[in-house]
Amino acid sequence: MKYLEHDSLPPYVKVVVLNYQERDHPLYKKYMGIRDFHYTHKNQWEPEGGEDAYDPHSMFVLVTDSRADDEIITGCRIISDDIGLPVRDVLREHGLPTDQIPEGSCEISRFVMNPLYLNCREKAEYVRYQTLALEAYCLEQNIPALYAVMISVVEKLLGRLGFKVTPLAEPAVVNHGDMAFRTVRFLEKGRS
Repeated sequence: MKYLEHDSLPPYVKVVVLNYQERDHPLYKKYMGIRDFHYTHKNQWEPEGGEDAYDPHSMFVLVTDSRADDEIITGCRIISDDIGLPVRDVLREHGLPTDQIPEGSCEISRFVMNPLYLNCREKAEYVRYQTLALEAYCLEQNIPALYAVMISVVEKLLGRLGFKVTPLAEPAVVNHGDMAFRTVRFLEKGRS
């Protein structure tokens, strides 16, 4: 487990980074429980059980609130390119060029917000905290950009919060019910 700092985060917000080998850590288990709530129960996007083939190749960036016994506010995973990235698979499935994503890139996925915070008026601020946490991780690891298959509402929110989100030159669009997801690049060095 590692802690990261970002000057723009309030002092009570802690950024915790875990790797898959730390999956017995209580924060990892809490994150997986929140992820299961969103991806299995609420949206029915994946089967029960949570973990997939990308988790062992991921780092987990969690934002916690020290005022609430380090309760997780938000979290996500960053997948390394050692086994390939799901975003390239999405491009391939849509007949689009996969070389839009350079070798050695990373992908963010499985973003979650703790259900305890979903109806708070600070919801956008919590998304900002997660993005700043990702920015801190990318700076530390010298990752120039992250890629994602991102839901349009989050893409628009990040833009309003001042983070650069750029659709790929030939983006894939994926629909889940009434929700649209698009392949994007974000957190490029030098925010807009």
